Amino acid sequence: SVADAVKTYVAEKSPRMPAGTYLTIGEDESEHLRARLDTMISNARLGFLLVLCVLALFLRLRLAFWVGLGVPIAMLGAIASLPWFGVSINLLSLTAFIVVLGILVDDAIVVGENVHTHQERGGDPLQAAISGTQEVAVPVTFGILTTIAAFSPLLFLPGSSGEMSKMVPIVVISSLVFSMIESKLILPSHLGHARSRAEKKPGKKWKAWESLQTTIAGGLENFLENRFTPFLEKALEWRYTTLATGLGILTITLGLMTGGWVRFDFMPSIEA
Repeated sequence: SVADAVKTYVAEKSPRMPAGTYLTIGEDESEHLRARLDTMISNARLGFLLVLCVLALFLRLRLAFWVGLGVPIAMLGAIASLPWFGVSINLLSLTAFIVVLGILVDDAIVVGENVHTHQERGGDPLQAAISGTQEVAVPVTFGILTTIAAFSPLLFLPGSSGEMSKMVPIVVISSLVFSMIESKLILPSHLGHARSRAEKKPGKKWKAWESLQTTIAGGLENFLENRFTPFLEKALEWRYTTLATGLGILTITLGLMTGGWVRFDFMPSIEA
């Protein structure tokens, strides 16, 4: 709003300036902020659509929608909590939102898929939502806590750089906490009040969609049974060979970095 006011002022006053003088804006940092905002919003929109489309191929469309809705809910919750920590919407906090976008919906996907599995077995949808959520509650919670632990050290960096960098963990941790609340309470509540597939009488177009889902799910199960499982059994049987292969790939990767084949630059000099 400040930048817009300055631009309006310049546009209004420029024609009235004496001959040979003019007004101009020397540097406009708001353009960088607008670009970062556009990146965050477009990434959030794209992430929601990708989650919705991919999950709709395997689960009910309504379930996929509620799972995908975890992205904006977690982000809005984090934005609402930022003033408590003295964090504003700026280039660094927006970067943190872009970073956390890719991991926000993981817990909701696990909970939603497990609830779907329980509901497909029949019975009361609400009870299936409760039991499905409780079954994966502990691993999902620890999955979020490990991510929080990975970002927490940034809260304790000293000096002025530490004051700036702490915005990243604050945004990430806030988003993850609200994502966990959404996946444990809000999502199961919505899924628990859904009608089971047996109670519905889908039209022809929905029958075609369910046929597509069955085809895709069957293809995935076929891949797991005939390709992945035999490969996994061989890898476990030849466990020392598997371990040696992993260590060899790790050694080659580290060699590529330390030898300069893959360059590492913490603060690259690039155009704004």
